[in-house]
Amino acid sequence: MMNQTFPKPTSPTPEQLDSILEVMTGDAKDWYKSKQVWTVFMAALSYVVQLYTGFIVDPTLQFILLLVVFMVLRFVTYQPVKTPEMVQQVFHKDQKAEPRV
Repeated sequence: MMNQTFPKPTSPTPEQLDSILEVMTGDAKDWYKSKQVWTVFMAALSYVVQLYTGFIVDPTLQFILLLVVFMVLRFVTYQPVKTPEMVQQVFHKDQKAEPRV
């Protein structure tokens, strides 16, 4: 067996972080325009309705329906959701921090 050595991981540079954020937010849309976000919201709402009304849809059927919907959305949607400013601040918060090993 060969003895391989791998380079130690390093923290991304500020330029790399900016590139990552640009990719994440470049052609991004607002969260409320996301079909996937609304699908998750509707699934959560249907859970609450089932919880309070007692009308329970078979969990296997719910899983299959959500699976199919998300598979279709995967092929229909392509535009990312905008990264909130809070997340961007986290990305840039530790730029001068030493990498944790």
